[in-house]
Amino acid sequence: MRSFSEEDYLMKKMQPVGKLAAAALLALLVPQATMAADMSAFLENLDLGKSGVFSDISTVRAPKAPWSPSHTPARPPQPKPAPNPGGGSSAGSVSLNGTTLPSFIFTGRGGDVSAQVAAAIDASRISVNVALYTLTLPNVADSLVRAKQRGVAVQVVYDFGHSSSAGGASVGSQPSAGASEKIGQLLSAGIPVRVLRGSGPYGIMHNKFAVIDGQLVETGSFNWTTAADTKNHENALFRTDGNLIADYQAYFDWMWRQAGQAGGGSAPGPTGTPPSCADGPSALGRTWPECSFSPGGPTEALIAQAIGLAKTRVHIAMFSFTSPSIVQAIIAANNRGVDVMLVFDRLQAKTEAGLKPLQDAGVPYRLNSGLGGSGGVLHDKFGLFDDLLETGSFNYTTNASQNNFENAFFSSASSDLDGYESEFQAIYAEGSNS
Repeated sequence: MRSFSEEDYLMKKMQPVGKLAAAALLALLVPQATMAADMSAFLENLDLGKSGVFSDISTVRAPKAPWSPSHTPARPPQPKPAPNPGGGSSAGSVSLNGTTLPSFIFTGRGGDVSAQVAAAIDASRISVNVALYTLTLPNVADSLVRAKQRGVAVQVVYDFGHSSSAGGASVGSQPSAGASEKIGQLLSAGIPVRVLRGSGPYGIMHNKFAVIDGQLVETGSFNWTTAADTKNHENALFRTDGNLIADYQAYFDWMWRQAGQAGGGSAPGPTGTPPSCADGPSALGRTWPECSFSPGGPTEALIAQAIGLAKTRVHIAMFSFTSPSIVQAIIAANNRGVDVMLVFDRLQAKTEAGLKPLQDAGVPYRLNSGLGGSGGVLHDKFGLFDDLLETGSFNYTTNASQNNFENAFFSSASSDLDGYESEFQAIYAEGSNS
């Protein structure tokens, strides 16, 4: 099993041979098993798009009839989410120090997600605590520097494999993906940056969230990169719920305490288990936590339980999907007549061990290649299980559960359910069976 950063390192080393030749060799090196880490930065460098280097996977079974709102548990009908003036789709908004932000937002729906993230940071007055896998967005890096310059306490926890600490050296058994120019910009501005690595040889710090002024949380699948902003299917949320903010701040503090200094040439792995979250939404006949954190947290088990309780719909949009317990829960849901619809990234699907048992069981799914013609990926990570939404940084993999630093958010709000269902149906319709 190889990790993203190994593959990224290989592509850089083989640039004289050409990107497509390197990709062909990579296809031979990667087994039909779990891809241990996120490939969005790899694809940003490679930009294969729809080149067809990888052969098509086996024919996928025909999908069931599309889900309709009549299949959901009884609740008042909700209008479709209106376009958010700042970009993307949102059913509502939140406010931070007089700045209005969407409660949720999707890439490719008429706007700029990075502009919303930068606006949230520009609205900060006290503190900005950020946990990131990677950073390449100039406007967001500039907003962090501006916050520092006006006296805001800015702190960043960053994946070691993408930090200047790694600098091309090995990270355990992994060659590093290399330094980020934008992290260098933060360090030059005097912003404290610490680094973390996950458990084992393939664990990573995969979060993408910010806690601002103790008044707002931003999270979702959205890496703070140009590819995420312009090429990928992504989602992000902005929330002002007090308990949720406290939970994410406690998780950030837990990571910060054990993180190593950037530039130190090494980084610690996780120690202990992450903090638990307060009780949150009521859905599927029980109460769920409002969030869940990795490594070592209950996220994988919670998702499998939600699928096991679903009676009307299991709709999942997912970049990487290899968790045996979640795969088996989906097969069982499909067998008991639940409306199961899945959409995965087309390129990532070539290496996903979780798809073969789904195919064999006749579970319908489609493949999507990111924003039309952009060479991006479907990088979303969300699921709708009757009246429960789960989203965040968490791919449905055992590696995400046991080895990575990850976060997941749970909601039963009607606006969230309707907004994410609308986005799901859009990206599902864009997909195909091969």
